[in-house]
Amino acid sequence: IPPKIMQQYKLEQYMSNGIVYFEINKGMYGLPQAGTIANDQLIKILEPHGYQKCPITPGLWQHDERDITFCLIVDDFGIKYTQKDDLDHSLRVLKNAHRHDVPQYRAKVQYTNDEDTLPALDATDTKWVQGVLGTILFYGQAIDSTILPAIGSIATK
Repeated sequence: IPPKIMQQYKLEQYMSNGIVYFEINKGMYGLPQAGTIANDQLIKILEPHGYQKCPITPGLWQHDERDITFCLIVDDFGIKYTQKDDLDHSLRVLKNAHRHDVPQYRAKVQYTNDEDTLPALDATDTKWVQGVLGTILFYGQAIDSTILPAIGSIATK
């Protein structure tokens, strides 16, 4: 731990044999349901393409026919494959599930070019959007806080 951080947070008092120890009894960041919501979305995306959750090992997925296995725990991801085609298949499945527009880097503000003429969301769709925002909020608080202002802006609309 850098000396500046040690001094700022007064970590010396928690040091034993040159190591700082902490025990976290409870920890909750963001939406408590975020993990469940993300897992449910992953099931909807992967199962139609032949991926199944392993019944014994949580977070482990296998394909019915392809020799590919991957493990997803919170934000850690590991993958085992023997054929590049199997990996490409997995990437196609995931990319097709999440449309991504390339950002205009260094632009002060980025907007879509299309005018929004869609009707307002009904209660079911609103709940779905809230679930997605909750999942993103979880990642924003746990991994990359720079996305939090954008999430707040979306959530207030």
